[in-house]
Amino acid sequence: MARVKEIDKGRVLDGIIEIKLSHWKHFPKLITRDLLDFPSYIFRGQSSAAWKLDSSLDRLIRKKKIKHPDPQKHLNAFKNASKGRRGKNPQILENDNEWWALAQHNGLATPLLDFTRSAFVALYFAFWDESFTGKERAVYGLHYYSVRKKMNEIEDEDENENEKVDLFYPVSDENDRLISQSGLFMKMPINSDLENLVKKNCKDDKQAALIKIIIPNTEIANCLIMLNKMNINHSTLFPDLYGVANYVNCLFDKPRYDNIQDLT
Repeated sequence: MARVKEIDKGRVLDGIIEIKLSHWKHFPKLITRDLLDFPSYIFRGQSSAAWKLDSSLDRLIRKKKIKHPDPQKHLNAFKNASKGRRGKNPQILENDNEWWALAQHNGLATPLLDFTRSAFVALYFAFWDESFTGKERAVYGLHYYSVRKKMNEIEDEDENENEKVDLFYPVSDENDRLISQSGLFMKMPINSDLENLVKKNCKDDKQAALIKIIIPNTEIANCLIMLNKMNINHSTLFPDLYGVANYVNCLFDKPRYDNIQDLT
């Protein structure tokens, strides 16, 4: 019987490479062996390897079958509705990206994709939803210099403005989760997904602008227990009562999770 590869790497095609792991336990080996010396990669975890890398606003537009979406009108409605609801002396938000980040943090459908500088935080977000029953989960690694250079080299700025992407760190103090998650945002063009954007802008490239790491959906609890030993859990990533509640829920059904009740 042929031995199953722990880490099965495909070829780079149009700037994208797929790497299949036979088990989540090989994820640390992949990161330390192949990506430790490449700090320019940022990461995103998704519960299903079959899902597109698209924004919540795009998904809402498809669901509602909106023919002529107006993201700016959508954001302006949030700005107007939030007046008087940000507490006393709220911080002035200097640009629309800051508003989009605040809106995303509070549940608005936005054109933003969340990324993190930590591959293991991304692994957590790929695995934490235990209700997902598909076969494979995914962690994506994106070379952000390639994004800035390749995807924004547009000859006609006015005509193609909607084709550009914007990668940014919000400066607002209203998103403490972002700090805990080592997070940043990518603002996506409407009606787009990241894989197709990379294919379009990195055609024939042999360097990996986007890495798709496919992981079997097995032994989820053990993966979460391992990440908890690394201090990656809902309590640390969501520094609020929502995070605490989800962390304590894990204690209920995972006897080997750190049990804070033993300390009281």
